[in-house]
Amino acid sequence: MLESPHAASMREKYAWHEPDPAQEIEVLRKLIVEEGKVGWRGRSDMSLQRLKAKYPSTYEAFCQEYREGVLKRHGHSPYLERKTRKLSGTEEGEKELRKLRDLRNTMIKFRLGYGGYAMGMVYGKAKNRFPEAHRAFEEELKG
Repeated sequence: MLESPHAASMREKYAWHEPDPAQEIEVLRKLIVEEGKVGWRGRSDMSLQRLKAKYPSTYEAFCQEYREGVLKRHGHSPYLERKTRKLSGTEEGEKELRKLRDLRNTMIKFRLGYGGYAMGMVYGKAKNRFPEAHRAFEEELKG
């Protein structure tokens, strides 16, 4: 089929050029590392999904970088340290400390984009059982 000269000139004028891969990778890094669109947070972002499909290994590397950064930032808990000094030594105290650590770890996992229905149930139960610890962990994880 022959193409009209007008159609050819319009196609040239409005041709879609492939974006620069370096720019796309920088956008992907910004979405993941700076904005934290990992896991369920990035599910509805169409540009992230497109870049994830185009650069899967880069996506995984940036997700790992984000996770390591979050874990490094939130590795120390002054609240848990105080509770450890107060509760360690007894079996009951050790159980409560384990539950407090589990609550904090669950909160960090939600921040990393993990979690489903079951984890939400565990989180809700622990949050209601230890409201003071939950508030303290929220403050720690904000910063």
